[in-house]
Amino acid sequence: MVASPTGDVVMRRYTHSLPALGAKLTNKHAIEFVVEQHGHAPTVNTIGRIREQGPSDDDLYPVVSIRNLSDKLVQFIDQVMACTPKELAIFDTTPELRRDKGALECHYINTIGHPDFVLLFIDAARVHETHLAHELGHAWIEFVEQGEDERVFREVKDGPRMNQLCFVQSFVLDLWVNEIIAEKGFDVDVIHVAHEESMASLGRAMEAGYRPETRREGVFMALALAADIVLTTMPTTNLPLPATSASEIVRQYDPELALLAAGMAKAVLENGYRSKESVRKSIDACLLLAFEYSGDPIDLEGDLIPPRGKITKQDKRPNWLPGCSVALKCEVARVIAKEAIPNGATYEMQRVASGQQITFSTPDGQSLGPFSLENPLPRVSQLEEIKRIQEIKRQNRERQMKPPTNQVPKASGPPRPTPQVSGPQPFTQYQPGHRPYMTGLAQFTTRVREAEWIGGEPPYAYAMGNPTTYIDPTGLAPCASDWPTPHECGSWPGGPCRYAEHKGLVSKNQYGGLVCCDGVMHACVYNTKKDWPIGIYNCIKKHERDHIDWRNKKGGLGCHEHGFYVPPLPKQFVNESECRANILSLKCLIEGQKNDCSKFTGAKYKKCFDDYCIVIKSACWNVKFEYNCGVALPKECGVCDWGFIW
Repeated sequence: MVASPTGDVVMRRYTHSLPALGAKLTNKHAIEFVVEQHGHAPTVNTIGRIREQGPSDDDLYPVVSIRNLSDKLVQFIDQVMACTPKELAIFDTTPELRRDKGALECHYINTIGHPDFVLLFIDAARVHETHLAHELGHAWIEFVEQGEDERVFREVKDGPRMNQLCFVQSFVLDLWVNEIIAEKGFDVDVIHVAHEESMASLGRAMEAGYRPETRREGVFMALALAADIVLTTMPTTNLPLPATSASEIVRQYDPELALLAAGMAKAVLENGYRSKESVRKSIDACLLLAFEYSGDPIDLEGDLIPPRGKITKQDKRPNWLPGCSVALKCEVARVIAKEAIPNGATYEMQRVASGQQITFSTPDGQSLGPFSLENPLPRVSQLEEIKRIQEIKRQNRERQMKPPTNQVPKASGPPRPTPQVSGPQPFTQYQPGHRPYMTGLAQFTTRVREAEWIGGEPPYAYAMGNPTTYIDPTGLAPCASDWPTPHECGSWPGGPCRYAEHKGLVSKNQYGGLVCCDGVMHACVYNTKKDWPIGIYNCIKKHERDHIDWRNKKGGLGCHEHGFYVPPLPKQFVNESECRANILSLKCLIEGQKNDCSKFTGAKYKKCFDDYCIVIKSACWNVKFEYNCGVALPKECGVCDWGFIW
């Protein structure tokens, strides 16, 4: 694959190497991401190993920032993150790069895994703003509503049980989250369309002969089905109802699975999910059903514990509520978020006989409150000093703008900055406890298990890439012989390469890549400009064809017999393959620049020369820095105006 070193080019989606710092991606929903750094982060399946051995390169992810959030989502993030001393870090799971780290269209949040950061994991290439709001909705429940079920397993080495716990908790909490983000004005149709597709897929799979291969996979399917039952049973919900239900189909083909789903739905309908108490009751009832079904009963008192580890006490907003503790600042921010206190409101805190209170005054003169506070206010003498300093600052500002006035305003409310996303430093404490996007994950799961979809998709991705979690312990099933249906990539207009673009697997700045379609590997060229010399196209094609030749010579690194999927290279082979292809394409590009551009003079010659240099510089960067190929660079790398680098 050819990529530019300037950061304007591609998130590298078909190799094990992580996207470079500064790399940009505009996904299929027009959300713009930039890689700020690489950071270590644990998942449910890696936390046990990391606790014992520490993080490794396998635990690195791109830490990204988002450049074009809507004002609505910015405000939502501000409100949530003001209620915790932690910062927000967003990781791209890059599922095409590392199939064991994330699933396509799977997004999840971990609020307790790191003492200093809330960790948001997303499939950046496919995430929708509603998905981002959904995951932040879990943080809203924890930090604003204080309704989260924080419990985790005492023993973190058992990935299967931990995943099942997280899935059950997410099933209950997702119902509350989706109502919250609907009230905030986010497009929950995105979620409900995915849910309907999941249920339709499950119904078709059941009719075609699919049955969960393990009891844990059955629990996962039952949770998706239980959500369908709840939504179709509760006419008072604020969310739109699914058009159809898969319950009857499942009941016909797998009565035991349908009974499990019905029991989980009944637990939620009886206990509710709009408070901490009701959430806990619903989750407890579902956990008992789930673990009994999977054959390893759970002890709710003995197995589950509150999260352990330290939480940062660093004050990330020292200029707001000066003199107040971090805990009190978070409590005030919680009141502002939960009571929808408008921007520009002023506040006054005071001690009363019953404790401490805060009252707000809106810009239009309306009084909101008083609201009780649990954390102690600063001492009276400290408050008086704060007010004295604030008054001096106020008078100084007014002298600069207008004649002095005798009116004394109260302190202003919290600032509303654009959220700053920063990456975590190496971990000192590790906690499990993530909330995955269940609807999207269920959609991927059911589709990947269907006969017409299973070809070419990673069969264990729905289980967070861990084949021993939900599939047979050997990891051998399902095998390629079970995938007889030709994939639609073969009949797609423009062929498999255009199909990859249609599926959102190609960055707008990606020059080339490989695509497998029903056992045949294709060399693809993307995003070359129409007025570029044809030689550039041919050299990129030669680069990708060399990858194919190299894979064929190695053996075992080619395509699956069916479907649409390029197996990633083992790490030890990445540099060897990329160095070969980049050195070959660099030679081709230099010769092409000489031959093609010699036909022109003046402005046309300069344009031809510059067009070639765009791709030559990319290949030079890859050979010298990205893959450290250990060969001397040709002088053309410097001629293309990069002499200062070499």
